[in-house]
Amino acid sequence: MKRNELQAVEANFRASNYLSVAQLFLKFNVDVYKLKRTDLKERVFGHWGCCPGINYFYAYINRFMRKTEIIPNIIIGTGHSSPALISNLYLNGSLGEIYPRYKYGLEGVSNLISDFGKNEILQTEISPLLPGVILAGGELGNAISVSMGTVINNPKRTTLTIVGDGEFEAGTSISSLLCNQFINPINDGFLVIMINLNGYKMTSRSLISLNRDFSKLLGNFGYEVFITSINSYEETAMIFDRIVDLQKKWYEGERCKIPIVILKSPKGFSGPETIGGLAFVNSHLSHKVSTLKTPMMSSDSVETIKRWLISYKPETLFIDGVPTKEVLDNIPKFNTVEKQPNIQLIETANLDNLPKNSMEALSEYFIKFTNDKFLIFSPDESISNGLTAFVKEYGIRYNAEIESSVTVKQNGRVIEILNEVICITMLYGYLSSGKDGVFITYEAFSPLVSSFISQCYKFYKQQQEEGSKKNHNSLKIIITSLGWRNTYTHQNPDLLNTLLSKQSDYIKVYFPSEAKQAICCFEEMKRAKDCIQVLYLTKTDISTYRTVEQAKLDVKRGYWIQEFNSTNSCKKILLIAIGDIITNECLKASESIANIDILSIIKSDCLQNLDIKIEKYSRILVYCTGYCDIIRGKLSKKFDTTKWLFKGYNDSVYGAYKNVLESNGIDMQSIIRDIKEEYHEL
Repeated sequence: MKRNELQAVEANFRASNYLSVAQLFLKFNVDVYKLKRTDLKERVFGHWGCCPGINYFYAYINRFMRKTEIIPNIIIGTGHSSPALISNLYLNGSLGEIYPRYKYGLEGVSNLISDFGKNEILQTEISPLLPGVILAGGELGNAISVSMGTVINNPKRTTLTIVGDGEFEAGTSISSLLCNQFINPINDGFLVIMINLNGYKMTSRSLISLNRDFSKLLGNFGYEVFITSINSYEETAMIFDRIVDLQKKWYEGERCKIPIVILKSPKGFSGPETIGGLAFVNSHLSHKVSTLKTPMMSSDSVETIKRWLISYKPETLFIDGVPTKEVLDNIPKFNTVEKQPNIQLIETANLDNLPKNSMEALSEYFIKFTNDKFLIFSPDESISNGLTAFVKEYGIRYNAEIESSVTVKQNGRVIEILNEVICITMLYGYLSSGKDGVFITYEAFSPLVSSFISQCYKFYKQQQEEGSKKNHNSLKIIITSLGWRNTYTHQNPDLLNTLLSKQSDYIKVYFPSEAKQAICCFEEMKRAKDCIQVLYLTKTDISTYRTVEQAKLDVKRGYWIQEFNSTNSCKKILLIAIGDIITNECLKASESIANIDILSIIKSDCLQNLDIKIEKYSRILVYCTGYCDIIRGKLSKKFDTTKWLFKGYNDSVYGAYKNVLESNGIDMQSIIRDIKEEYHEL
């Protein structure tokens, strides 16, 4: 191993550390040897503790990229890691390539330092506007499952992911490790997991740092585990050389284990050992730099920060803001941001002769009108959800041939793990490579993914509002097994509140009332890009009321309206129904009563943009899927709903023992009584 190689790695590491510290503490680029109090920021908004570990890994990622000449996905799950990523994106030139304000040079590096934490690009958490970012900062625990999604059905793709030791207490980190059962070198890409084991979370010790058998656990899970430590440049380089060999074997189709690299390091290493008499390195205090949070207020902060920055020997790293040759010798010479993938469009489905069961109709649709890269992610519910035909045709996915009472295949198109969050995060990663798929789960347990959906919403919203749309397939979700046909523990429409509370530009919910509409809804969901699309429906049979042409028009318009037994009476009542089961109950109730119109809302954005003449109705009764208040709020943006009747899920405990619709007052007989009472009042 050439010494100048390791010198370049070490220089790269020092340069990224220098830039990370400068972003945190300096107002702009200055001669640090002449640092003054007025050069310091009044308040530090970023975090330091995890940065050196990420910078250390990133230096070896750069070396790995030079040796393999590939452009990998790089996913950082570690919280508060933005300064480290920004530093490395400046050094490899990709930040300046996209944003000329941050090009190499005195002006570029000064802008980098002064803008940190002040604009939408250089946020204190990883921004979706940074080049190459798939997973933004914010919620911990999803990086590994997202990373696994990126390599599935991508046999020549490599993903490198960095996670912190605290992150293994969050989200799906540990359970995601089980998902190596879905990945094999014949069908899938190469994955490297890197763990920054620095001993501390934000304010206390990390649990895996106290577990001496953690590396054995990873080995027992079927991973090849490598352990290294800081300043062991040659040892770490040898590990990554081994990973280069593993990648070559993987790409050649040879079965080998997924590598995990554990970096043991003191929290905040390369910083001051103590600040103000308190331990800094190897202490939780280094995470939020709490002893230097307001550097202008501390009497010795100038000298502390000056010594810290000088320790990296900046004069050997930058000349007028441009990285020196020694630093650049470790930086890949090619563009490190890959072009966006092309997305294939599938022909329009035939809606003739569909089953009455919407999920069975979708199963037929998935078989006929999706390609072999379209995957279903589901928490062990595919057959229960009416997808038996799809499972039989394409199989549940495992990376080895196993005995099973259901169809299993190494390239199976159904991925099942009893973890809703892993399902949706793997799908999210899968979509980033231009592939397509859908997450299907029961309504009762769908709220488990609400936090991740909110994170995706923020990601899509920010990138679109700032003009950096990535043109990825939409995050498609099907919510089924609705509470109207379930036991009390399986009645939970909470996710719907989360979905409807967001702007409809980035989240749309569909409520088809029968199978043909469901197919039309899904086809519209497939055409959407960089947003969240949710289909709400039952998995039981529903009577079909609409023709093929009507269904297409219904979905295009966002609602449909049906008149029943009209007379010349002015006492006409409108029933607004939301959801297939609700619409079905309203239709049955209206068949024997005159002067009733049914309006079934299909798209959530119609709730506040409904283009009908409401004044011709004497009374309006609204029957909702989920809770009423948020539906009322949406409709109230356009109409005066003060005298409207609203009914929906009211969390009736009696629904566990008798008809759930009846216990919530929205079954056919209850609706008939409501109509008669309205007539009586009129």
